[in-house]
Order: sequence, then C-alpha cells, then structure tokens
Amino acid sequence: GEMMNWGSKLPIYNQTKMEMMRMAQGLYTKKGHQTKLGEPTDVKSIEQMMSTKSIPVLDISALHNGTKDKQSFIARRLSEGFEQTGFAVVTGHGIAPELISNLRNKAYEFFRSPLEEKSKFDKGKGYGFGGYNSVGHENGAQLLGDFSRPNDVVESLHTGLAGLQSGVEAIQLKDSADHCSAKDISGCEMEENAPPVVARQAQSFLHAAERVAKMTSKALQLALNVSDEEMDLVLDPSGGGLRLAYYPSSKAYGENSMGYGSHIDSGGVTVISLDPANPHGLQVDISGVGTTGNDKDRIWVDVPFVPNSLVLNVGALLSRWTGHTWKASIHRVLPNRKIHERVSLITGALSPKVDGPAFAGFKNLATHEAVRAEDSLATRVALHRPEYAGEKGLETEKSIEEESKRIRQLQI
Repeated sequence: GEMMNWGSKLPIYNQTKMEMMRMAQGLYTKKGHQTKLGEPTDVKSIEQMMSTKSIPVLDISALHNGTKDKQSFIARRLSEGFEQTGFAVVTGHGIAPELISNLRNKAYEFFRSPLEEKSKFDKGKGYGFGGYNSVGHENGAQLLGDFSRPNDVVESLHTGLAGLQSGVEAIQLKDSADHCSAKDISGCEMEENAPPVVARQAQSFLHAAERVAKMTSKALQLALNVSDEEMDLVLDPSGGGLRLAYYPSSKAYGENSMGYGSHIDSGGVTVISLDPANPHGLQVDISGVGTTGNDKDRIWVDVPFVPNSLVLNVGALLSRWTGHTWKASIHRVLPNRKIHERVSLITGALSPKVDGPAFAGFKNLATHEAVRAEDSLATRVALHRPEYAGEKGLETEKSIEEESKRIRQLQI
C-alpha cells in the first residue's frame, strides 16, 4: 500500500513488490511493451518507473494560511503530482469531516429509497441534463471512443448551487434562471430541483469546498506562473456543482461490467471524497500510452485511501490549457463486488467558464488552437450518453470505428 519517501517525509503510494513481480513475469505490460520473461532487471526497471509515477499524499493546508515559501513548496509538490500522474490525494483541505459524512449519509438515504421516489428527480432525458440517473444511463468508456463496453454499474445524482456558470454541471443545469457569483458562493443556495433529503447537507459541503478550490487555484498560480487575469478570463475557482455517484453491489452484473469505464475527466480539477466504508476501486493508468493506446498495455494502480482526504485529478480542458504540463490521466472505477454499496462525493475546482472566450492556453504553455469551454464540455457530456452512437447516426461498424478513432485523437 503506502511507502515512505524519506526525502520529503511525505507518504507516497507505490505498487507492491508482488505486483511488480507479476509484471516482470509478463502478466502485465510496461510502457506498451511486453516485459521479457526471466530478465533479471525486470523488477528493478519496473520499480524505477513506478517510483516516478507515484500518487502523492499531501497536506495542502499551507496553501490557505502558510508563509510564501511554504505555499510555493506545496504548490510545487501538488503540481509535480499533476505533472506525473494527474492525481493527488490531499489532506488539510479544510472541509470538516462531519460535513462530508453528513452528506454521504443523506446520499445513502436517497439512493436506498424506492426507485419511484428517486425517479421524481429523473428529468426523463437520460444523462446530461442533471437530476437522477438510474443504472444503465452512463458509459464512461465512450469518452475514449470505446463503444464496445456495457453501460456502467452506477446510479448518479447531478445537482449543485443555483445558477452555475462553470464546469460540466453548468452544461447539465443550464436551464436555471438564477445566477450565482463564483467569486463568493457563500450566499448561493441549491438549485430548486435538488432532492430535499440531500439539499441542506449538499449546500454546506459545497460552501466548504470553496476553500479547496481556492487552494488549488493558488497552486496553479504559483507552480505554473498563471496570472489572476488569465484565470479570471476562463476559470472559476469553484464550480459549485455536485455529483453523487452510487455504486451498488455489482455481483448480479456481467464480468465485463465496470463501476465507471476507462476515461479522462472533462473540465478543470475533479475533487472526490471516497467512501470510507468501501474506499477501493478507483484506479489510474500510469503506462503513458495515452488515449490512443491499447487497453492491454495499460498499467493500473490503485488510488490510495487516506482517512479524511480528498482525491484531486486534472480534466482534459485544464490539461490542454496548461500545454499538458498537468496531465489528464485515464482512470476507471472497478465494479463493486462487495456486498456494501459505495458512495463517492464529487465536486470541482478550477472549473472552465461555459461563457468564456475561445482560449488556447496560459501564457507560454499553449500548444493547441483555441477552444471554447462550452463547446468542449458539451461534446464530452454527450459522449457519456449510451444513446450517443444512435443520436449521431452511427449505424455501421465502419462508422463507429471512424468515430472511435476521431474521439481518441481529440485534444479536448
């Protein structure tokens, strides 16, 4: 599970020797090449790669109230994690544990209620319009152009503060007439369609999460020298959106089923609270083969669970705007084979403004042509939908194959 990097005195996650041995025996692949059986240096070379692809566990509290030197140091460490794997596990984030547990308990109450009760919050349009979605309405693997996978074994509720102006939830909840200031969300209330059972706890959680968003913004400014003006142009520190993801026991589902298929996130920085009652299942591909690589060449590592921590990971649009200095890594959620369900709480930081201008990237980091956040996010929201192929008129194997190739090569 965890090893200690004595140089930094901070715990970092690494694969076990057993896992490395299995890789070296040819049961896994390394960087797209099959490892040679019996080669004596296999384990050492793989271990070296793994040590540079660790997911850091960081106390980021200094980004809120530390000295300038401390802030710069933690910003650099967080940035290194994003540069290597696109992921970091953070403590010292400032959200009180009881706010997280209160929301999770209410989320359990909602998802355990009868389907007819939950369906009152289903807008009847499938994924991409906010509200409740039952199992079978999301397919994360399609974000990588894979249309061969069964739909994901997950129920979800998309909601947020009224009048969202940024992030994926702003695309989904764009019919709201309210407007909420992203500069100070403390006065913002939940959108009117939020289920009453979770609304109050969700609002408290999202208000508290604003601190995490501002600390992440500070890290972007300090580590990559991004100015206030650039950030204000295209990003909101806090998106104010909320996704509750409920993974029921999937023993009744097929072997190929996933909790959430292999994908990269879409927007800024995703902020996740893993379920302490059932925390395992989130995995990151550290192979480096990218979106165009073969599944058999991927190397999956578990995201470590640390009590009272949050998981941060970089989305496609923010990665693009940093010239891919911060990586948007492929990740997945394994099917929940345990009896106990699992609820993840998901919000965002550095959320792209849906009404922002076409933007190529920050200062000297830009490497692609300019894109509008609204266009990019709307495309990716549509890709989640199991109905996507039909809605696009993809009726032949050839047309699906061509669309799959196009998606894999998209830099969005």
